[in-house]
Amino acid sequence: MKLAVSIPDELGAEADRAARDLGLSRSALYGRALAEFLRARSDRHMTERIDELMSQLGSPRSEFVSAAARRRLAESEW
Repeated sequence: MKLAVSIPDELGAEADRAARDLGLSRSALYGRALAEFLRARSDRHMTERIDELMSQLGSPRSEFVSAAARRRLAESEW
């Protein structure tokens, strides 16, 4: 799909440098960046929905679950 967008000159120049450094076309870089943004947005929405459902259940947190969650979070790539 062809798409025309306007971005600040400085951001465009930085994106062009990143594309060159990564050996990507400008279109490929923008496509990857948009895909990552949409994935992260979807993940955040899912987390918010799970949190909402958990609060509706009123399930108390056990120390075991909290410790497991902290361990998993520490192992996650940010």
